[in-house]
Amino acid sequence: MTEKPDYIYFVERVQDLVLKYGKLSLGWDEVATGKLRPGTIAQFWAEEENARLTKEQGNKILMSPAKKKLYLDMQYDSTTRNWSSLGCIY
Repeated sequence: MTEKPDYIYFVERVQDLVLKYGKLSLGWDEVATGKLRPGTIAQFWAEEENARLTKEQGNKILMSPAKKKLYLDMQYDSTTRNWSSLGCIY
């Protein structure tokens, strides 16, 4: 598992690279635990605190509040069990 300081360093560096090439940076809400660059969007799905951090930094939030309610995933290979192979939502 990536340590939090390493994750934050990575996210901040990647945002700079994305902006350098004129692209839009978007990440799960955990990206807000670091310093967000202007224009970076955090996709909220799990931690409300991260949505608050995103807003405090003046960035946009893509709302996908699905924690413990609904999660749709794809089948990655023939051994993957998910909604498409089981006919259910977990």
